[in-house]
Amino acid sequence: FQDGLHSLKDLECVDSIRNYGLLGGVDISMRDKPGKAGFNVYKKCYDAGVNIKPTGDALIIAPPFVCEKKDIDEIIEKMRKGITTHLKS
Repeated sequence: FQDGLHSLKDLECVDSIRNYGLLGGVDISMRDKPGKAGFNVYKKCYDAGVNIKPTGDALIIAPPFVCEKKDIDEIIEKMRKGITTHLKS
């Protein structure tokens, strides 16, 4: 999970990434006003098939405790798709 989460650091709007076990946080660069970018990324990730928790411009992600590598890979790929879609909007 940690490796997958930190693989998102190449995306332009990702300011920082942190995690502890199966809990992760991704900070998104502010756009216009606080919370706007985080909420937009939340909507784009939801459309891509993954539900995250936006807290301002910070995103919180925690996969199920019963998951395999393929499940984590799918979550990270859907987050990448959602964040990339946000960048294009």
